[in-house]
Amino acid sequence: MSSVKNILVIIPNNQFSDDELFGVTKVLADEGIRNVVLSKSGNEASGMSRNRFKPDGSIIDWNKQDGVFGKYSAIIIIGGKGARKSLWDDPIIPQIIVDHYRSGSIVGALGSACVVLARASLLNDDCVTPDDELALNELK
Repeated sequence: MSSVKNILVIIPNNQFSDDELFGVTKVLADEGIRNVVLSKSGNEASGMSRNRFKPDGSIIDWNKQDGVFGKYSAIIIIGGKGARKSLWDDPIIPQIIVDHYRSGSIVGALGSACVVLARASLLNDDCVTPDDELALNELK
């Protein structure tokens, strides 16, 4: 069993928030925490600031990533304009995050991805309001 902490970072297929993704993954990597970044498609994605990023794979294979044994220590869902299209209604993500939450993993979301937590009934009153009118309406 590995002592390295693995964090699952879920991003939209495209139009992810560059600041959120690169900020989170840098901080975690600087702390020696391994990031496993997945998207629904697993294909190279374009951020809202036009940065390109190739995820480690597809969400469907969340439990088949090299070096990951059992549950992730935490799951972080990244927002951006693409979250509404590829994350909000995804049927697999709520199952993964609820299962991890019940097992004691930390689950969080940034920006418009907070809607995913709300739809999985995992959002409490401690939500930073996203700067996205559609997300705000959905959270209400």
